[in-house]
Amino acid sequence: DPSGAMVMDVSDSGNAADDTGADDDVTTTPIESTPMIVLIKTSTYVDNAPVGLNVGDQIDYVYTVENTGNVTVNDITVGETVFTGTGVAPTPIYQMGGGDLDGDGDAFDAAPMDVLTFTASYVLTQEDINAGEVSNEALATGEDPSGDPVTDASDSGNPADDTGADNDPTTTDLPVMSEIVLAKAVSALTDTNGDGLLGEGDMVTYTFTVTNTGNTTVDNLTITDTTIGLDAAVVAPSSLDPMGVGVVTATYTLTQDDVNAGNVENSATVNGTDPDGNPVSDVSDSTNANDDEGQPGNSDADTDDSNDPTNLPIIATPQLDLVKTSAYEDTNGDGVVSPGDMILYTFVVTNTGNVTVTSIDVTDTNLTPNLVGTIASLDPMANQTL
Repeated sequence: DPSGAMVMDVSDSGNAADDTGADDDVTTTPIESTPMIVLIKTSTYVDNAPVGLNVGDQIDYVYTVENTGNVTVNDITVGETVFTGTGVAPTPIYQMGGGDLDGDGDAFDAAPMDVLTFTASYVLTQEDINAGEVSNEALATGEDPSGDPVTDASDSGNPADDTGADNDPTTTDLPVMSEIVLAKAVSALTDTNGDGLLGEGDMVTYTFTVTNTGNTTVDNLTITDTTIGLDAAVVAPSSLDPMGVGVVTATYTLTQDDVNAGNVENSATVNGTDPDGNPVSDVSDSTNANDDEGQPGNSDADTDDSNDPTNLPIIATPQLDLVKTSAYEDTNGDGVVSPGDMILYTFVVTNTGNVTVTSIDVTDTNLTPNLVGTIASLDPMANQTL
């Protein structure tokens, strides 16, 4: 004051919210607390040995948790919440980032702008491969300084998953391939009449072997071979996992036309469905090396060496048997062999081979004329009398 005495006053707040009626209310400036974290999850398919998509391959996941708020978030953990895999769900493990900000001895605390990284791996099952993908989501959880929970559902870091939303699931597409291979072999021949020749009425046993050479399960497997009358025969087993093998056996009775042609050459087709119901098929390949492209007797017109028809050669054995008999005939009935009596000759021709024989001439040089007769055609085991 003018006398030099000190004059003082303790401030009173001008903020209406601070008014208590006293003359020296403290001025308080509120700072809004915004606890917030963001979880991003990415995935990578890993092809373990053997090469190609197989059970036992894995998906590696990386989870990054960033504190995008303005206060510390403590005790951050990450766990899977939605998972389409059929095996053991991945368990995220802390790797780096953050620090011990709350003094409890772990590094799972994040100041604003800090980033924590977690990783996990998942081992694929056959069911996962059949599905063609594995999709999942995770949840990051922590506490703000007041002990209240702070959470965020993961958004995918895979560009293909981006829908514009903040919590797209992380989807890992798998390189699936559905494929089957059919091999056809002549596994047995049965000489039904025991003549030692392969001919009409003999039985041919075929074995059809189906192998799943893809990486998905193939169901509803059947085999059709129109040449031998096989129509949608069910493979045993009818469902094959990768590298699985199924078998069908069938018998066919040779016709005379087959024998006359000198062979039976045919192909079969295997049909099935992949896990999505799409058709999977293959035309048979012969297991006989002589049926490969370029080999004698192979009539396969294309250049695909994986679908050669199965050929059964039939050796032609043309063979005739002629039996000649005679009978005396007393034409004048005098009971004495005399000029004018007759000798009646009978000729029986039998086809004892395995192929049809045509234009058979029977001659006898002691007769005039020499030509006894002509048989137009004679099938195996048939006979005709002249």
